[in-house]
Amino acid sequence: MKSVIERKWMGFALLSVVVPVGMLVAFKFSDMFRGPNELSTVEYPVLNLGFERPCGTIDLDKSLHRTSLIGDEASVISDFIIDDYDDAVFGSDTNALNIGINISASVSNGFVENLRMIFEEDCNCSEIVWFGVNSLYSEPYIPYPQGPYLLENLRYENHVHITWDAGVKARLELSGVNQPKTIRFLGFASWVFQHVHNETHILRFRSELVYYNGTHYTKVVLPVETTVWGDAGDSFETAREITTSDQDGYLWVVEDPEDWYKIEVKNGQAIQLNATPADYPPGTWQDLEVYLYNPNRELVASAAEPEIDYIPETLNYTAGMSGYWYIQIVKVRAGGGGLYHLSVNLAGESS
Repeated sequence: MKSVIERKWMGFALLSVVVPVGMLVAFKFSDMFRGPNELSTVEYPVLNLGFERPCGTIDLDKSLHRTSLIGDEASVISDFIIDDYDDAVFGSDTNALNIGINISASVSNGFVENLRMIFEEDCNCSEIVWFGVNSLYSEPYIPYPQGPYLLENLRYENHVHITWDAGVKARLELSGVNQPKTIRFLGFASWVFQHVHNETHILRFRSELVYYNGTHYTKVVLPVETTVWGDAGDSFETAREITTSDQDGYLWVVEDPEDWYKIEVKNGQAIQLNATPADYPPGTWQDLEVYLYNPNRELVASAAEPEIDYIPETLNYTAGMSGYWYIQIVKVRAGGGGLYHLSVNLAGESS
């Protein structure tokens, strides 16, 4: 049976083979996207989305949403959506994420000049593929399998993709049609990367919207960062080091039944942790057990029940010594693979 991504992207595979070779090596962008002379920039903080690399094909349904208001002159709404993941899209070492991008903007006085979207990664073994981007030449909306792109008051100008070199992986440039006050873009891309040595992959995406407010031009920059890290480890020696930041891990009884983490704790601090099965994808039946070990690698506390349950596991323990403490998360019993959310906090006085 073909994987989810193979089914979704069969139409693109036929289109991609006819992309001119010159586009894969180098690309000249039109002067209009260099921006007018009088241009101010509003850049927003980076939104982050990260998770442990899954095994197999899984629907993730993770997204980053942002509503940006630039005074009373403009608003930009953006959604960066991680749809599904396949860990063997073109072979056992090739992974792929399907990504959805939904951007809309309105300007009270003036018009939208252009919209540009850029993917970057510091890796020589990955690429971004605009799904069915050639369809942008014709209709404003073309359904599967030719390419699900929706352009409202926008016109296709240029694009580049399938670039394996580190740096800019893909770029899509659109211009406003008849100086529009509102625009919308809805489209999809695939992030394909080779995962051989349990590496961490970080993909950076940003949208750049230029609008005119009646007196001058403004560029709004909205950056996003997606991190896929390797397996969290399966022993004391390979435990993933974390801080008190939250983690989205992945477990599957068949191939990845447990994750190990380590965190530096001072004597007297209270360790508070919670492991919650993700609500999505449905039907994965995440039954978790949690174990806590001290720096001597001795089991000191656990949250485990003999009966089946699919509820969060909570554990609180006061450290009796300083050093690295170890957390073991185990998926027990049957059920498909799925994500869980691990939250770890340290509280109280330390010595």
